Amino acid sequence: MQTTKKPITTLFLIWLAWAVLLLGFQKAASMRIQLQVPDTVLDWVAEETVPGAHARQPYLNEPFLNRQVAYDSEYYISIAIAGYDDPTLFTIWLPPDREPELIWSQSPLPLGFPKDYPGGRPDFIPANYTAYSLNYAFFPFYPLMLRMFGYPLIIFHLNPIATASLAGVLVSLLGALGAMLALYDLTRDELGEAGALKTAFYLIVFPTGFFLAMVLTEGLFAGLAFGALALLRRRQWLWAGLLAACATLTRGVGVALVIPLGLAWLAEAFPLISTWLEDGTIDRSGRWQLWSLIWKGLASLTPLFAYQAWSFFLGKQFHAVEAAYFGRGAFLVEKSFDAWQWSFLSLFRFGDFHLAHWIGWGIVILAFCLVGKTLIWRQWGVRIPKAVTLAIDLLLLAFSAALIYVWGKNTINEQRSFYYMLEFSALILALVACAYTLRSHTGLALFSLLVVLISFFSGEPQGMPRYILGAPAVFVMLGQLGKDDEIFDRAWTLGSILLLGLFALLFAFNFWVA
Repeated sequence: MQTTKKPITTLFLIWLAWAVLLLGFQKAASMRIQLQVPDTVLDWVAEETVPGAHARQPYLNEPFLNRQVAYDSEYYISIAIAGYDDPTLFTIWLPPDREPELIWSQSPLPLGFPKDYPGGRPDFIPANYTAYSLNYAFFPFYPLMLRMFGYPLIIFHLNPIATASLAGVLVSLLGALGAMLALYDLTRDELGEAGALKTAFYLIVFPTGFFLAMVLTEGLFAGLAFGALALLRRRQWLWAGLLAACATLTRGVGVALVIPLGLAWLAEAFPLISTWLEDGTIDRSGRWQLWSLIWKGLASLTPLFAYQAWSFFLGKQFHAVEAAYFGRGAFLVEKSFDAWQWSFLSLFRFGDFHLAHWIGWGIVILAFCLVGKTLIWRQWGVRIPKAVTLAIDLLLLAFSAALIYVWGKNTINEQRSFYYMLEFSALILALVACAYTLRSHTGLALFSLLVVLISFFSGEPQGMPRYILGAPAVFVMLGQLGKDDEIFDRAWTLGSILLLGLFALLFAFNFWVA
């Protein structure tokens, strides 16, 4: 990949072409074809994709940029326009003296639109129950950016929902550009300009890379989190800490940025502290170094400060809505394992559950083998004969193909099986990427690992192909693999773009992707 322009100009033009082509493709594809509804890829999605499903959800019905707005977009637009307590959004009512529990087994459901009731709540809801808008399940920084970017956009005389949608797309696109610049900066010294450009390119053509341009947090979060890591590499502590704090207020997993920030601080602190202990005193220059360590230490803790501030003001409401409506939370290990297991078993006949368990264990074994092989080869790969490497790669490839074949032959739901194949593939890819980058980019790898684990153990078996967009290790690994291997580069790019087009099309029709 040779570059004839200045690399930053090249990167900007690639981003611009991607944005125009992606948004144009969604528009053109929706003009050319119509998909059969409902979408039955998951049980709960069917009722979201029948005609009239969103008749009472005005934020999802605005025609302008409607192909970039779906599902959670509604909440971000609502917060940007009306704040968290929007009476036009679903609200749940919970007892104040008990821990929040899932509401779906209750009858009647403590759920409704406050604007429908003269007193702001159904008659059967006790007066002491606390109202929680579903908006509280979402972090504030992205909708804040929508509101700020929306102010200058009023010159276009769009209605408030259209203005917020336009602002959302612009914020997401600019976040994606920032993430590309950060990946370029993180990998340029190691991969050269051409390799660093490939790394940034792999981000936007990733199968779920279209999410970076939708009215969702992926683009902004990637820009802030990857930007914080790039600035940390340059030892720009203040700006790195600021971006890390903003990333935390965009998505809760941003708090994991405290790991690379803390490791970088310890790398600076240990040599100085060792010197002071050996000398037994701190001279004048040492005192300046001490103050420098103190404020850098504070900068490294900004994700925790941001998370604590959010938790103080919005944490109770967030956890109530997540637990009672969405059934999610942080590190719900047992519940998450059960949910993933039963979702997988539902793809097979009851009489084939024994076979399904063996396939499941095969996936786990494959994941461990790939991660273990990656760790070993990154440490001692130069000492291992190429014939051994090739033999192991072929065995792993054959094992993977056998799992896919047996799974596909015995499933009772091909559509859903394809979906979960992608879910597990995304998880394994991310884990392998963390192992691959652990030695060369330790802080980045550990941050990525926490992004993956927090997402996987959130309680619901869905979304991994989208969530790993926030794991920079994935794209650093892809950049290193594609730097000098033209076959990998072409094959990965072709496969990614084919899936990207499919998923962008599905999203444009409000079908579920991840």
